[in-house]
Amino acid sequence: MGGRGVVAGILAGLGLLALTPWYVGQRIAAEIAALSDTLAAHRDVTVFMLRYTPGYFRGELSYDIDWRGGAMTEGEAAGARPANAWRYRGAVEVRQGPWVGGRRGLALARLHRTLQAPAALRPWLAESITADGRLTLRGEWQLDVRIPDMSPMASPGESTAFVGPALPFSLRVTDLKGTWRTDRALSRGAFAITAQALDLNLSTASLALDVSLEGLGLSSRQRRVLPGVWTRDAEFSLARLNIATRNRRIEWRDQSATSRSQLQNGRMEVSSTGVFGPLYLGRTRFDRVTVRQALRNLDPEALSRMHTVTPGDPPDLALDALSQLLAGGPVLTQRFHISIADSAEDLALELRLASPPAPANTPIAALLESLEGEATLSVSEAMIRQAAHVFVEYQAAGAILSEDPERMANALADVWLREAQLLPAVQVSETGIATAARLGDGVAAVEGMASVPLTALFEPVFDRLRGQVYSVVMPDHTSRPLYGTLTLASGAFPDPYQMDIVAGGDRDVAIALGEPCAGLIDFSRPDLVLNFAAGAGPLYIFARSIGDTTLTVRDPDGYWHCNDDVPGRGLNPGLEISQPPSGDYAIWLGTWERRPTDSLLIFSERGMVETTIEN
Repeated sequence: MGGRGVVAGILAGLGLLALTPWYVGQRIAAEIAALSDTLAAHRDVTVFMLRYTPGYFRGELSYDIDWRGGAMTEGEAAGARPANAWRYRGAVEVRQGPWVGGRRGLALARLHRTLQAPAALRPWLAESITADGRLTLRGEWQLDVRIPDMSPMASPGESTAFVGPALPFSLRVTDLKGTWRTDRALSRGAFAITAQALDLNLSTASLALDVSLEGLGLSSRQRRVLPGVWTRDAEFSLARLNIATRNRRIEWRDQSATSRSQLQNGRMEVSSTGVFGPLYLGRTRFDRVTVRQALRNLDPEALSRMHTVTPGDPPDLALDALSQLLAGGPVLTQRFHISIADSAEDLALELRLASPPAPANTPIAALLESLEGEATLSVSEAMIRQAAHVFVEYQAAGAILSEDPERMANALADVWLREAQLLPAVQVSETGIATAARLGDGVAAVEGMASVPLTALFEPVFDRLRGQVYSVVMPDHTSRPLYGTLTLASGAFPDPYQMDIVAGGDRDVAIALGEPCAGLIDFSRPDLVLNFAAGAGPLYIFARSIGDTTLTVRDPDGYWHCNDDVPGRGLNPGLEISQPPSGDYAIWLGTWERRPTDSLLIFSERGMVETTIEN
């Protein structure tokens, strides 16, 4: 019986050994297929092929992937390639698990490659690059990359094969390591980058620049909670940074920073702290620079909407997402301190900005007017004199001074302090200078100066968000419409439904929206808002008038529709929305001339049926 048991155990072990490569190969193929689906879901990635062919302890990964800064257009799909596209294709051999060797031994698959630099880079890479990729038993992807030494074989200005007859710069990197880890859905991961040293030297006829880093470390752990929204813990450290030109030198030691983004009670909280130890600007020393920032009570849905807005989207989608974010009641606090000595705060800038919670769909103008906040800035006399020393040293670098630099710096600091006394917004005391500003009640106020309406301050910013030039304002679809709100449901209204309306306005819609939009409308409010419960068929919005009119409509998804003349209907405009979304349609009837025009605005699901209008 004992012998039979041994034989059975041996046979079972051999069977398990034979089945294991098959099972592991199928697991790898399934993981690769899942990764292919995940990549294909990204709008800037096109996966033509990503396939794994399992073998016996070995397999082959075949890939053909196209990456670009945006989704593929019809023209690109037909063969035209944009300038920012990158195509990766080929096949690599993969070592199949569960035993893959190396320090971590067990994994589904491992790809270990020693990469020799291309001929053009060999003057720079003294040693080969090692890359180690693993697919863990839990289905996580890990990649380790190491460049032991990257250094030029030639000095700046000498000939190498990298860029041509003469290099204006040289770069040396010592022991650069990178580690990246993610799950199969690319929704949770971590990375870390370290470098022992990095030295860059640039030398031209007009400029000599040396930059060196020592002890670089950067790491992050993140998890996606919504598209474009991640919780994250990140750390940064740098032992020393040196920047030198022919006449100037900057040295910054002991830099460290941490950042954390987390989801608490359905809201995003973001905080970061940076402490940057002694800073030397020439011969002048600053003991410490401290930066702290916190963003609280952020609406993650609004953050996700802002992330998904692209340049090709309707121009006011970004404003809608920003309105949603502000309505959620976010709060920003910032503190920036510079110390000359260990304990003093010789320069202190503190800021707090809050948007009180507001109902959904609150107009952006109302949200702006409700902003609250305050900012204070204080600078000690010692900091002013220290800054004057830096100014004199840098401005006088390489020059022959007729006076003692120390005396010049003190005289310059005295001038700055006297000029500060003439500024109404600045308070001067024996210890230094200070100023403060406040937001509230719809205005921004600086002590000693006239207040400014917040809408006047922020309008240029929102014009840029809309993709327009400084002076352009978009038609306001959020204001109360001139003729109110009309509610219609598909199949449940008299078809066609028509109402009297007076078309016209004072501003050309083409300036804001471009062609084919045209006509003079009232930018301050819509003529009418249609609240429509859509069905399966199209929605027709059209007009009939005694004059030449135009039609501008913003649909519930934020897209703009415009028309001037419908063929066969004279000078009357009309729109067919083939798959109308349910929600609010902001509607403007415009004219070509600066005079009101009596019109009929008509809605139908049967088509642009004929109607008449009396003068």
